[in-house]
Amino acid sequence: MAKPGRWSRMASIAKPYGDIVDAVLKTLLVATVVLGAFEYFSRQQAARIEKSLEVVDEWQTAGHREAWQRINDQLWPLYAPNADAIAAIGVVPEQRALLYANLGDAVTGRDDAFLSPADRDVDSVFYFFERAALCANERICDYDVIATFLGEEARTFWLYFSRYADRRQAVGYVGYGEWTERFAKGSIRRALWGLI
Repeated sequence: MAKPGRWSRMASIAKPYGDIVDAVLKTLLVATVVLGAFEYFSRQQAARIEKSLEVVDEWQTAGHREAWQRINDQLWPLYAPNADAIAAIGVVPEQRALLYANLGDAVTGRDDAFLSPADRDVDSVFYFFERAALCANERICDYDVIATFLGEEARTFWLYFSRYADRRQAVGYVGYGEWTERFAKGSIRRALWGLI
C-alpha cells in the first residue's frame, strides 16, 4: 500500500478549514446583501420624504394655497350665519357632506360653465391635490408626510367641492377629482414599512 502523498495529507487537513472559510464567506455575503438592501430602501425613503416636502413647499409657494384662501373668503360669509345649524346637523356624515357641498356649489355658481374666478381657483386646488395624491400613490412621495401637512386641507376641500367634481365629470372631464377624493379619504397606497 502506498503512503498518502504530501499534497493529499495537506488537502485532508485543509478541508475542515475550507468548510469553515466557505461558511464565513457565505455569511458575509448574506450580511452584505441585507445591508445593501437596507441602505437602498433607506435612500428610497429619504428621497420620497424629500419629494413630499417639495410638494408641500409647492402648496405654499405656487399659488394653490392662495387660491384656497380666496375660496375660503367666499365660503365664510355663507358658512358663518349658519354655523350653529351646520354644527347641529353635521354629526351625520351624509348630511354634513350635503351641507358643505351646497356651500361649495354656491361659491362656484352651480352651473356647468366653469369660467368664473372661483371655478379657476377650485380647479387650481384640485390640480394640486390630484398631483399630490398621485405622487403618494405611486410612491414617489411619502403619503404620511403629505397627509400630515395637507390632509386636513384636502378633506375640507373635498367636503365643499365633491359635487363640483361630479359636475365636471358629467360634462366629460373623466376622472376629475378622483385622486383628490382618494387623498381626502386616505385611499392612497402606502409604502410597505416606509421602505418600498
